[in-house]
Amino acid sequence: MQCRCSQPLWALGIPDCHPVLRPIRRVAFETQLGPSSNPAEFDLVNSTVYPNARRLMTPILYNVESERPEAVFEELSGTKFFVRHQPRTFKALVAKPPTEWGINIEQLRCVSRLGVFLIDDAGVVWGKRVSPFEAAPIPIESGTVQARLLFPSDAAITKYEFSFDFAQSLMDFELVPVFAAAGLLNYVPGIAARILILGNPSTLQALIYALYSRGAGDLYIPITGLAAYLELRDNANTRITTTFTEVEPGAYGSDPLTLSPSGNPYTIRVGTGAPSGAFDYTTAVAQFSV
Repeated sequence: MQCRCSQPLWALGIPDCHPVLRPIRRVAFETQLGPSSNPAEFDLVNSTVYPNARRLMTPILYNVESERPEAVFEELSGTKFFVRHQPRTFKALVAKPPTEWGINIEQLRCVSRLGVFLIDDAGVVWGKRVSPFEAAPIPIESGTVQARLLFPSDAAITKYEFSFDFAQSLMDFELVPVFAAAGLLNYVPGIAARILILGNPSTLQALIYALYSRGAGDLYIPITGLAAYLELRDNANTRITTTFTEVEPGAYGSDPLTLSPSGNPYTIRVGTGAPSGAFDYTTAVAQFSV
């Protein structure tokens, strides 16, 4: 906090009943960092203000550590002067993940604004207090996000360790509980679906898949049953009428197309009406030019 002239000193009393931060078991990343005064918007599974939190929620975490190094002081003639706080760090383990999972953490460095909600072992969601009426995601430094695979041994399982720094400006006393639902500990986010363009755009072919191997030599999960939900649009977002057929599991081919370069780039995506099931189609988008 910043001191000011005639700074009041608030009393140190504590209410008889108050929430206490418990061990953190999950983290939900969010790119929308604006505040909200509506408690329902912190229901992360259904929120419209924070739509990424339900997609970017980690599995259960183990050995969670969060430390704030000692503050920086300058000493002059034996007298210390406060300079600044050090940023708080966060580190946790994910047990027995697929190796491909690490790219989902590494990609978070690609956004300029990033925050998190912390979910403790009672299902309480913690955010950052903005005012007596508003809270927001806890800001972090996206450039500090990293993940590393810890190999197994005779005495240890495979693990991913991931870490990040909270924003320099975050003060510990700003953490506040914003929602509670024990079911958050059991919530399963969708698996990211991807689209890869194959073949000549005159007869468009696309592979829709999840980047997780199913076994040795079986390098991806094909996503089937989406022929009726694929959309092709030009650079003006005008939908191009065509019919797709699933020619083999996860691989879709279009009717013959006549596409003009003036429509470049074209976009193919899975439409919003597709049944989600185990998959998340938010990122099932690909572009191509003719």
